[in-house]
Amino acid sequence: MAAEVITTTFQVPVELSTTNTEHGLWGNVTGDSYTLAGATFQTGTAITGDNTNYFRLNLHLDAAAGVHTTVMGTLSFLTGTDAAAMTPVDFTLSTTAASLVVADGEGVSLLITDVGGTNTTIALNSCVTLHLLKGEGAAQ
Repeated sequence: MAAEVITTTFQVPVELSTTNTEHGLWGNVTGDSYTLAGATFQTGTAITGDNTNYFRLNLHLDAAAGVHTTVMGTLSFLTGTDAAAMTPVDFTLSTTAASLVVADGEGVSLLITDVGGTNTTIALNSCVTLHLLKGEGAAQ
């Protein structure tokens, strides 16, 4: 039997500047565990990567105790990592399986970090899409 898949897209709720801003994306209130199987970022305005002045997007696990330190996925806009307008770019997911599990009562948030001092602004028409598998990799 195939795993149940949830695919959900979240519009970035405000125009974000890269000053370590974190926004909740999805809260798991299903009663089940889910595993993050993939995630993409899409923007309506093209972004060109730059090794000196860049920003990073991290997907964090929002643990039930309010801890946001587990990185589930990352996307750094370095030279060679660009985003064409309206074209999804994949996050690199954690290779630690346990870091991808979202238990009931936990969630996923997006953290934006300015690494190169550019204070880049991410447009209002940007979105993040999460692909979650029910119970995969989770203790049942």
